[in-house]
Order: sequence, then C-alpha cells, then structure tokens
Amino acid sequence: MDDKRSTEPKFRDEDLQDAVDRIQIFWEKYGNQVMIFVTVLFLSLFLYKFFTNRSATQHEDAWASLAGTSAPLSYNNLANDTSNPTVRIMAFLRSGDLYLAEGSTPPIGEITQEDRDQSLKDASAAYESVIKLTKEPIWISNAKLGLASIAESQANWSAAKGYYDETITIAEAASLPAIKKQAELRITLLPEIESPIKFAPEAELPKFTPEATTPEAAAPGSIPATEITPALPAAPATEPAAVPTENQ
Repeated sequence: MDDKRSTEPKFRDEDLQDAVDRIQIFWEKYGNQVMIFVTVLFLSLFLYKFFTNRSATQHEDAWASLAGTSAPLSYNNLANDTSNPTVRIMAFLRSGDLYLAEGSTPPIGEITQEDRDQSLKDASAAYESVIKLTKEPIWISNAKLGLASIAESQANWSAAKGYYDETITIAEAASLPAIKKQAELRITLLPEIESPIKFAPEAELPKFTPEATTPEAAAPGSIPATEITPALPAAPATEPAAVPTENQ
C-alpha cells in the first residue's frame, strides 16, 4: 500500500512556480494583444446589440409613421428619411396616389389648372422613384398603372396605352392576374374615354305671356272702361217660373 502511494505523482511547489512563470512570460509577451482582443470582442458585442435594437426601433417607427401619415408631402418626407426599403417604396406609392387624386380634381374654387398640373408632376416623380428603387414586379406594375392614370388625366392616350401594355407584360411574367386584368380593362375603355362627350341640343322653350285677368292688369287702352258691363245676377231660385197661357 505504501509502495503504491509513493509511486503516484505529487504536485510540488516547483511545478506550481513553473506554471506561474510560464503564464507570466506569456502575459508579458502577449498580454497587450489579449487585452485588445477581449476589448474588441466585448465592444463588438455591445455595438451589435445596440444597432440591432436601434434598427428594430427604427423599423417600428417607420411603419408607424407610414400608417399615421395622410398627406402626400408627408409621405415624400418619410420616403426620403427612412432606411427601410419597403416603407420607402410604399411611401412613394401612396404619395403618388394622393398627388394623382389632387391632379384629377377639376379646377373649382381655389384649385387652379396650375395646381392640377403641379400635382400630376409630383405624382409622376413619386412613381418614377418607385421604379428606380426596386425590381419587384408588384411595385413596378403599380407604379406603371399610376403613370398610365397620369397620362389619361393629361389626355395623352398613346402614352397611357403604352404604360398599360408594359404593365400587362410585367404582370404576365410575375403571375399577377389581378393587375393584368385591370390594365386590360383600362385599355378597352380608352376609346370611350378618348371620345368627346356629346350633349343633346338645348330645346327652345315657348315664350309665355301672362293673360290680363283684371282691367288694371290689361294694357292701357285695350278695353275702354265705359264698355265694361257687369254681368246680371241670376234670378232667385224661390221666384216661380212663368207659365205660358193657351188661347181658347
């Protein structure tokens, strides 16, 4: 038993001191590099977590702003400020739709033709921005439909048909049947929209001259006052009627 214990390795002070010396030598040689590595690692983790949380917050704020905006200029500002590509595209689309609605309003009251032209110009810029920002067929086809509507408002029928044809091509390739059907329907309606509206001629109403009902209302000198004879009253109903006599 004693022999077995004597053969087991024992941890000696010399071994501990040797390990400490080795660690000290390693630290003196590589300590700065280790500290820099650890610092960079923790800093990277901190920055990753910070920007992840910030990105999530900005993402939520962008969608909230998109839902709470109702003016075309506000949508334009949101599209220019946000870093969310989907929100930016949708903001430009909604801006274009609202500007298109303003440009399609007849010039009544405070709305002038210049205002309508400017609104259509702003709508066109918004739709063109969508086409430049994405290659997704769903967004591009919607922007093309908007540009076609602008062309219709400007009575540019050939341009409108061209945009509708492009929309049909995109929709067919991307399997977007609803958008394709909408574009085809608008093409069939273009000849009717292009034709001027003809109104029936106005019927000439007969001239009406009120008749004179009293001597005062009659024209002067039409009926002499001395020739007006009042009607005699009827005989009383109680007076017996005359009976004719026969000659004997």
